[in-house]
Amino acid sequence: MPRNILCTLAIGGRYEALWNTYCRKSWEYFAEKNGLELVVLNKPLRKDHRNPAWQKLALAEHFEGADRVLFVDADIIIARDASCPIALVNGSQIGVVPEPRGANYRRSVRLWAGKSHIMTAPEYYRRTAKIESQAEIVYNTGVMVFSPSAVRGLFEHVWKSYGETIYYEQPALSHELVTRNAVQTLPEDFNTNWSIDRMAFPFFKKLDQIRTNRKNALHHIAPIRKLACEIRFGCILERLSRCSFLHLSGGQFSDIPVDWWERHLEFEAAGDP
Repeated sequence: MPRNILCTLAIGGRYEALWNTYCRKSWEYFAEKNGLELVVLNKPLRKDHRNPAWQKLALAEHFEGADRVLFVDADIIIARDASCPIALVNGSQIGVVPEPRGANYRRSVRLWAGKSHIMTAPEYYRRTAKIESQAEIVYNTGVMVFSPSAVRGLFEHVWKSYGETIYYEQPALSHELVTRNAVQTLPEDFNTNWSIDRMAFPFFKKLDQIRTNRKNALHHIAPIRKLACEIRFGCILERLSRCSFLHLSGGQFSDIPVDWWERHLEFEAAGDP
């Protein structure tokens, strides 16, 4: 029987506590449904001065002998009806999702941040990691499917050849994946970026102000503040019904209540025929 692993890095007490509070139940459900061994690593696998995210590159060595590894960042929640991407990736490549760069992304950034210029992929590599690249795509390494034996050499190369960057290991690993044509692109469904999706709702700014800004008069009216939180969570429930993995990039757990999993199950059950 193949040994397929679902794993994450939750290094540091705060990150482990957040994962246990917000993610554990949905991950355990997903792992059991898909016959995956769930592994949560709360200590570095290697001594290193860089951000703990670089420890992803030690996973191939750590899980030597396993058939497949599905790595998922610890700030991702998994939907009840999530599909498993392992079968979509052949043994020699790495399955990853591209960073959003389409029309919806550009519209969202303009609405939320008022930016008119969106970085191209070459600009991303140059500005974040001083890598000169002609690549026209950037991959988000928050979700990866790989065979440890097939990627160990690549992971070791990136580990040894690059220093710290603004986005940790991602620019270097993405650049190498593109250069080596070692990618099997996964649908956005498997790494839906909530920090981008939420920008598509202009009213989220107002909800944030009501929820957190004490200078906002509505913040001090408890029922309105509670309603703002419920509307925010309702948007997440709706988005979860249309994706598998929702990436709360930057740890945006404040957008969801502690009992989100139970409420998500109720929401999905209500929609079942």
